[in-house]
Amino acid sequence: MKGLFKKLAYAAPLAVCLPLYAQAADAAAPGDEPAGKVLADYSFTSATADSGDSKLINTNATLDASADSVVIQQSPSSASSPSSSSCTSSSVPAPPNCCDTFGEPFCNPQYVFNAGVEATIFHVQTRGTLVDSSVTRTAEPTFDDPSARTDPSTFEQGNSQVFDQFTFSPRIWAGVQQDCWGIEGRFWYMSDSTNRLDPWESLPVGATGQYTMDRIKAYTVDLEGTYSWCYCGNKLSGFLGARYASYEAGQAVDLTRDTAPDAVFNTSAFSKFTFNGAGITVGFLGRTPLTCDGCLNAVYGVRGSVLWGDAERTVQTQATVVEGAGAATSTNSAFSDEWETAFIVEALAGLEWDHELKCLPMCAFLRVAVEYQYWNLGDKGSASSDSFAFAGSGSAHSNASIGTVENELIGFTVATGFTW
Repeated sequence: MKGLFKKLAYAAPLAVCLPLYAQAADAAAPGDEPAGKVLADYSFTSATADSGDSKLINTNATLDASADSVVIQQSPSSASSPSSSSCTSSSVPAPPNCCDTFGEPFCNPQYVFNAGVEATIFHVQTRGTLVDSSVTRTAEPTFDDPSARTDPSTFEQGNSQVFDQFTFSPRIWAGVQQDCWGIEGRFWYMSDSTNRLDPWESLPVGATGQYTMDRIKAYTVDLEGTYSWCYCGNKLSGFLGARYASYEAGQAVDLTRDTAPDAVFNTSAFSKFTFNGAGITVGFLGRTPLTCDGCLNAVYGVRGSVLWGDAERTVQTQATVVEGAGAATSTNSAFSDEWETAFIVEALAGLEWDHELKCLPMCAFLRVAVEYQYWNLGDKGSASSDSFAFAGSGSAHSNASIGTVENELIGFTVATGFTW
């Protein structure tokens, strides 16, 4: 990379000064042959031909040789490309390639390394799992007046969307590119959980304590081959590779209710879903310059993944009623293990700012983008459990189920890294 900067530094003054020197050579006196010889020494190739009193220089330009002067006319093949449009003034040469950004080699025969870190902030919502618990006290005579009866009351707590809130997760990547082809690896990890305890909440009749919990964990590991090309000033990079993904989600709800000195109700429901699989991932990432100096770029891309793996669905429920006249309890569970096909779709759109470092031979960037992910983790398996207990003063009921699990993430990302 250091050698590339040196080449660009050497090429810049030549690209500006050579046309001016050629004009000066045109205006020289007929006998001023040294000017033509000096110009010949700056030829980009060593091929020259002797033509009497002048030298013909074979470069990317065409030459009209007269007896005592050298005239350089630019050929159509070396005319201004889309990269040297209005964004390039006469005093600033166009970059070697329309996709170059501050010395980043693109499709040049040398290795280019890149690495970065990214913070992703997503609102996560998982659908397809359900837990629900309820306790009910039936109408019964009061202690003070046996002819009067209390009103039935029910307390219920459920959760049908696992981890319906924001969470933070990191992503890292590194890769290398040569001659438009490259290889890149990427790792993303998300893990978070919540729980809430509300002990002995007062009700019109009795008191109830509740505990709820949900958790989520997911990560992806990618290894992909890349190919980059330039189209109308845009740098596009396509990729195809392998992905391993793991996903886990669980939730729980527990209720305990005391409705009388000798009547206690308890119910709970638990669910757990896991998927681990591998498959293919494919997509592209694009970059479009928004400013003339190439510092600010629009970035955008999509990715799709198809994974095959093992999906486990596990649920458990229990309901218990204990009172002076008797007691009842019920405990149940269900389990499903299926080979599933999962799909993951990702989309990204944002802005990237690039900057050439002066003290080190590398380019740094900062990117802010909006990102969306949709996970469909299979629909072959299902698991459901239901428990019910009844005694003279009331009942307890709980159920848990898992079907087609879908995970949706939407938020924004902040990334930084280097290219060298």
